Order: sequence, then structure tokens, then C-alpha cells
Amino acid sequence: MRPIAVPLIAALCAACGPNAPPEAPQAAPAPAPAARRHPPPPAEDCRCITICFVRNGQLREVPARYNLRIGELQTVDSLPITTLAPLTGEYASVAGWYVNREPIRFRGRPYARYGFPRVLAIPEITKVGEYRGVGVYAEAADTASAARVVYLPTRPGCEFQPYTAAANE
Repeated sequence: MRPIAVPLIAALCAACGPNAPPEAPQAAPAPAPAARRHPPPPAEDCRCITICFVRNGQLREVPARYNLRIGELQTVDSLPITTLAPLTGEYASVAGWYVNREPIRFRGRPYARYGFPRVLAIPEITKVGEYRGVGVYAEAADTASAARVVYLPTRPGCEFQPYTAAANE
């Protein structure tokens, strides 16, 4: 075994003894934020819009902004829009029957998916019922019980999937 140098032993013992300098107090950790909040972007970094979404079976519109700097749609309080308009069971896109492209039956008639989802303005459509917890909408001018085309919301932003009635019904 090699002998340890005396100055090294003295330095180690001094650090453990009563003459050791006091440790600096550590700051308490900051609490984690509930949602990722970004500072409001400069005016040139955002586009102000309104966002449409379904909440408690009703279509609603709120002001929002698209932050170009980080590529995120945000509330006017700079929170991600998903805090205000989450993708819930009120949207067809989270349902297995929608994902599997199954036809629906509404008011006793079969309807099949038609084309791609489209964005519709709130005044263009009227709620005419529900299918498995998802609102069913028809064009405001076509709210008769036998609407040829109905629309189901697929995601926030007033995106609706059209469904057409079967031709032989």
C-alpha cells in the first residue's frame, strides 16, 4: 500500500471538521407549470383567427391565434388550443366506428361516409340529432327529417365529415 501524502490527509480532515465553511443554501425548485404557456408573440409572428369547436353538444367559436414562430394554435392567453378545445368523444374521429369507416344509421336511414372532411361555418349548419354521442348536423336549409347529407364533427376547427343517405332508401 502506498503512503498518502500528509497535506492531502490534512485537507480532507479540515473539510470534514467543525471549521468547514457552511454550505450555501439551495433555492427551492420552481413548481412545474400546469400547461405550456408561451410569452405572447410579437404581432408579426401571429395570425389572429377564430376557432370553432364542440363543447357539451354545442358549437362554439372563440378568438385564437396561430403562433408562426412555434407553429402552434393558441388561445389568446398563449396556451395551446387543446386546453380549450380537446379532442373528446364529441368528435367522430375518436370513435372506432368512424376509424373503421362503418356506415351510420340516423333517423332510421343508412348513411355512408362521402369524400373528405370539410370545414363548415357555424351559420351554414344546424344540429339535427346525435349518433352515439356525436352531434349530427345538416345544412341550415336542409333540416328536414330526410336530409340527403348529414355532417359529423371530426376535430376542432369546424371540420365535418359528410355522410350521404343510401340511394335505395
